[in-house]
Amino acid sequence: MRGFIPFILTIIFFCLTSQGEAAITRTAKGTGYGTGTLTLSNVTIANGASIIVTGNNGGTSTPSSITWNGIPLRRDQYLRNTDSSRSWIYSLHNVTGATGNLVVTPPLESNTIAFCVSQYTNLEPCPIETSVSLSGSSTSPSSDNVTTTWANCVLVASISVSSTDTGVFGAWGNGFSSDQYISGNNEGYRIVSSAGTYAASQTLNSSTNWSVTMVAYREKGNIVVTPKGTGATVASSLTIPSITIANGASIIVSVTIDSTTFVSITWNSNNLTSDVEIMYPSHARTAIWSLHNVSGATGNVVITISESQQIVAVVAEATGLAATSTKDKTASAYDRVTTPSSGATATTTQSDELLWGAIGCEAALDWGGTWDNYFTEVGKVGPDASIKAAFRNVTATGAYTASMTGASRQYFSSTIVTYKKASAAPAADTSGFFLVFD
Repeated sequence: MRGFIPFILTIIFFCLTSQGEAAITRTAKGTGYGTGTLTLSNVTIANGASIIVTGNNGGTSTPSSITWNGIPLRRDQYLRNTDSSRSWIYSLHNVTGATGNLVVTPPLESNTIAFCVSQYTNLEPCPIETSVSLSGSSTSPSSDNVTTTWANCVLVASISVSSTDTGVFGAWGNGFSSDQYISGNNEGYRIVSSAGTYAASQTLNSSTNWSVTMVAYREKGNIVVTPKGTGATVASSLTIPSITIANGASIIVSVTIDSTTFVSITWNSNNLTSDVEIMYPSHARTAIWSLHNVSGATGNVVITISESQQIVAVVAEATGLAATSTKDKTASAYDRVTTPSSGATATTTQSDELLWGAIGCEAALDWGGTWDNYFTEVGKVGPDASIKAAFRNVTATGAYTASMTGASRQYFSSTIVTYKKASAAPAADTSGFFLVFD
């Protein structure tokens, strides 16, 4: 039996640690160089992955556009060099997997462009943590420092130089790696697993003008949010049919009603709990209801209110939340503004939490607006009254707000709930085969 015990413990160790989330991976996808509009053909990006393009161009403006498979990329960071060239980083995240052309359109057809393209997997849908840039003239280009709060990130850096000789590029420092470069531009990256202060640097083989841009992108947390449906009606109840929720997962319903009160919300005949709600007097009431650690099934969501009025709702599933005492902090507010906001919660209890925001009003959905603070929209609906719901994963305690800018002025009611992430799976101390619970 002495030889049998270590064997059993080895199996236990494997099962416990194999539950960890997938790590960030990177795949080089190619480079481009030339004047005018440039096309890198047949770039394949996996479903849910990110495409990140680093590069530079002559002139006083960044590219007019960069698209992949016809979808515009976002400019995350840029800097003008002392010789009037531009260094930049563009990205697109959580894509629908496909093979498509990457097209870079310069600000002027006479501008020279150099760029590198990479795919990254397992990033957040809206993953930007922070960014920096710096320029100079020497043999030792370096970005400014970034300080991350998210433990697991990839740092992507773009070094642009005046020289068109690729031999000018030397060795990366500070733990950065690179496997692709093109005349005038060198892409570097580093995957980190702890929050901290980081900078990108390189030693050039000759002195030249340079600019360095760097963006930190967050790894996907193992809280996963999946949209499940929307509904709208004018009645005393609304049924959203056939909502499938996985075993052990959470169902979150964001709902706005017009000038009345809730009776109940159920899924598969199980009662949800109201986590937060607020009403703009004589206008709309917005609320967030939830049920956690469910027995997996497919069932109807039924929202019942006290009288026949407008009901609009967004339904979503979240996995990876705590099974009990899931709700942590809430906040809510109402105002007639173009910048609806829930106001700040009290400081969250633990570092890893899911933030859930819902903003509604009694007007149709054409009021626009953009979510602040890295929230990702999970759904919206509004043929008459309307609601938008969004989420964000965080890895640091804080006082958080769900808010939007650029909306048309409406009578908004805004809410936020923070939900605790489940405790980490236990790990093993292999030196003595003792299980250590986090």
